[in-house]
Amino acid sequence: MPKTHEKLNELAHSIYAPMFAERESLREAFAYAQEVAKASDNPAAVLTAVYVLSNTIAKHIEAIAREA
Repeated sequence: MPKTHEKLNELAHSIYAPMFAERESLREAFAYAQEVAKASDNPAAVLTAVYVLSNTIAKHIEAIAREA
Protein backbone atom coordinates (compact mmCIF):
# COMPACT_ATOMS: atom_id res chain seq x y z
CA MET A 1 0.00 0.00 0.00
CA PRO A 2 1.39 3.43 -0.93
CA LYS A 3 2.51 5.71 1.89
CA THR A 4 0.33 8.66 2.87
CA HIS A 5 2.68 11.21 1.35
CA GLU A 6 2.63 9.31 -1.96
CA LYS A 7 -1.17 9.36 -1.94
CA LEU A 8 -1.21 13.07 -1.17
CA ASN A 9 1.23 13.72 -4.00
CA GLU A 10 -0.92 11.66 -6.36
CA LEU A 11 -4.03 13.57 -5.29
CA ALA A 12 -2.34 16.94 -5.71
CA HIS A 13 -1.07 15.94 -9.14
CA SER A 14 -4.50 14.74 -10.24
CA ILE A 15 -6.23 18.05 -9.43
CA TYR A 16 -3.49 20.48 -10.50
CA ALA A 17 -4.18 22.32 -13.75
CA PRO A 18 -0.87 23.80 -14.95
CA MET A 19 -2.67 26.14 -17.38
CA PHE A 20 -3.96 28.16 -14.41
CA ALA A 21 -2.31 30.22 -11.68
CA GLU A 22 -2.29 29.64 -7.95
CA ARG A 23 -2.20 31.73 -4.82
CA GLU A 24 -0.08 31.50 -1.68
CA SER A 25 -3.00 30.50 0.53
CA LEU A 26 -6.54 29.19 0.35
CA ARG A 27 -7.77 32.49 1.78
CA GLU A 28 -6.14 34.38 -1.10
CA ALA A 29 -7.50 31.91 -3.64
CA PHE A 30 -11.04 32.32 -2.33
CA ALA A 31 -10.67 36.11 -2.30
CA TYR A 32 -9.58 35.94 -5.93
CA ALA A 33 -12.55 33.71 -6.78
CA GLN A 34 -14.88 36.19 -5.10
CA GLU A 35 -13.41 39.05 -7.14
CA VAL A 36 -13.94 37.05 -10.34
CA ALA A 37 -17.45 36.14 -9.25
CA LYS A 38 -18.34 39.78 -8.63
CA ALA A 39 -17.22 40.62 -12.16
CA SER A 40 -19.17 37.72 -13.66
CA ASP A 41 -22.72 37.78 -14.97
CA ASN A 42 -23.46 34.85 -12.68
CA PRO A 43 -21.42 35.10 -9.45
CA ALA A 44 -23.35 32.32 -7.75
CA ALA A 45 -22.32 29.87 -10.44
CA VAL A 46 -18.67 30.82 -10.13
CA LEU A 47 -18.66 30.56 -6.34
CA THR A 48 -20.61 27.31 -6.43
CA ALA A 49 -17.96 25.79 -8.67
CA VAL A 50 -15.15 27.04 -6.45
CA TYR A 51 -16.73 25.73 -3.26
CA VAL A 52 -17.65 22.39 -4.81
CA LEU A 53 -14.02 21.99 -5.83
CA SER A 54 -12.85 23.01 -2.37
CA ASN A 55 -15.20 20.57 -0.66
CA THR A 56 -14.16 17.78 -2.98
CA ILE A 57 -10.50 18.38 -2.24
CA ALA A 58 -11.20 18.45 1.49
CA LYS A 59 -13.14 15.18 1.42
CA HIS A 60 -10.40 13.40 -0.51
CA ILE A 61 -7.75 14.64 1.88
CA GLU A 62 -9.88 13.51 4.86
CA ALA A 63 -10.26 10.07 3.32
CA ILE A 64 -6.51 9.78 2.85
CA ALA A 65 -5.90 10.89 6.43
CA ARG A 66 -8.33 8.22 7.74
CA GLU A 67 -6.37 5.54 5.90
CA ALA A 68 -3.04 6.70 7.36
